[in-house]
Amino acid sequence: MTTKIFLSRRNNNLKISMTKNNQGFSNILIVVIAAIVLIAAGGAVYFYQNKTDNKIEEETADQDQNTQNQFPAKEEPSIEDNLKKIPTAKEAEDLVVIFKQLFSDKYSRVIEDINIDINKKDETHVWGSVKFVGEISGGWFLGYKEGGIWIIVQDGNGTISCETIEPYDFSADMVPECVTADGRVMMR
Repeated sequence: MTTKIFLSRRNNNLKISMTKNNQGFSNILIVVIAAIVLIAAGGAVYFYQNKTDNKIEEETADQDQNTQNQFPAKEEPSIEDNLKKIPTAKEAEDLVVIFKQLFSDKYSRVIEDINIDINKKDETHVWGSVKFVGEISGGWFLGYKEGGIWIIVQDGNGTISCETIEPYDFSADMVPECVTADGRVMMR
């Protein structure tokens, strides 16, 4: 398709005339102009939405600040106070709740983000696994009940220290091996 443009001069006026072959070019020009208008309109909508979102975030932050100013921060109870509030465990579900609270206190995590499995237990000892939501793998833990209160004796994802567990008298069935201070594996 060729475009022909004719220039003529009549009565001292310049006249440009296009042939019918140029109609396709006119259609393309209209499409390009329409695309530019649509892009500009989309940019305007995007800018307006971001401006509105930022305004909403600022208002929310202001409201949060006002709420904090109206209500002074509540003093958090100590770990010891929390431990005293935990009831004596009789069922595995109770142990899960107790150890979720203990791990929440120890690692400053939200209780809902902690998964606990109790693998072995007796009256005063627990061996289980713990996993925090969002982490690739979990670890093991050993718990001990002294005076009606459960504590975490040791936790991790490596070896169990003989010196750490020795005062708590874990059975060989629960902890079949541990590592001594000099790095030797000891069968119990």
